Amino acid sequence: MAAAASGMTLPLVLMLALVARGARAEKLNVLYFVVDDLRPEFLGAYGQKGMLTPAVDKLAAEAMVFNNAYCQQAVCGPSRASFMTGRRPAHTNVFDNSANFREVGRTMNGASGGSWSTMPEVFKKSGWTTLGLGKTFHPNHPKDWDEPTSWSQDIPGSMQYYDFEYFISPNKTYAPNPCPGAGPPPKGAGPSKIDVWCAVDEPLENFYDYGLANATVARLEYAGGLWKQKQTPFFVQAGFARPHAPWRVPQQFWDLYTTEDIAMPQHRLPPEDMPGIAYKQDGFYRANDTQIIMANITSPLSVWDTKSMRHAY
Repeated sequence: MAAAASGMTLPLVLMLALVARGARAEKLNVLYFVVDDLRPEFLGAYGQKGMLTPAVDKLAAEAMVFNNAYCQQAVCGPSRASFMTGRRPAHTNVFDNSANFREVGRTMNGASGGSWSTMPEVFKKSGWTTLGLGKTFHPNHPKDWDEPTSWSQDIPGSMQYYDFEYFISPNKTYAPNPCPGAGPPPKGAGPSKIDVWCAVDEPLENFYDYGLANATVARLEYAGGLWKQKQTPFFVQAGFARPHAPWRVPQQFWDLYTTEDIAMPQHRLPPEDMPGIAYKQDGFYRANDTQIIMANITSPLSVWDTKSMRHAY
């Protein structure tokens, strides 16, 4: 989540600025994408040549691009709790993926997290229709995506919060696992069943983000109708699953690259003077041959595993 979170702190300031501006003049509509574990490696925006990103390149050409942004903490839960509330982890008291800021958060003056206003809630209280999809908050922290507090409730059932899944696996030959092969790794082995990668030749409907994108369009159409009819502004926030693991990708996109040609990372090991809180050991699982691959702070992954994982990413 580090890269994704690093890009969220500045948009939070911009989003709240829109609310302030809206109080004085027109209320602007907001479409807010959260993309999990996304690195800033786009040719058009940052000069990187490894990824083919024409849509993002087009957006960057028409947008303000930030060259410096910072991550509150290099773990998903703490980062999301921080940018969704505008508060540092020292106040949310969320330092891992198991804590709920609504339960453990405290400000310096003692205000509990249960009384805080979240980013979408600020919009909601200011008159915006707020619609959520996918991974906005960290799953189950807070519960039910902070319904009904953060999201509009006076909307059709079809426009209610679009739930999140790390993957969908309609192919019954290997479901409920994300990839074909031997199945999930043994319990206690290190990686979980989502710590895998594979290319599968299946319809796009078999991939979570495809459904999320279509659901986002549907909500934009609904909210746009309210804007035209009643001048009610909208805030739509959509949290995409990829490129967070599992790297379960359509074959047609895998085939755009060749594993052997994937560049190796500049740094294959963590910095020697890295603080302990910045490192989290995790592993991956090759479902096709049951090989467990564990990251090591002193020994790099093999060249092939590194290139294959980067290919899937």
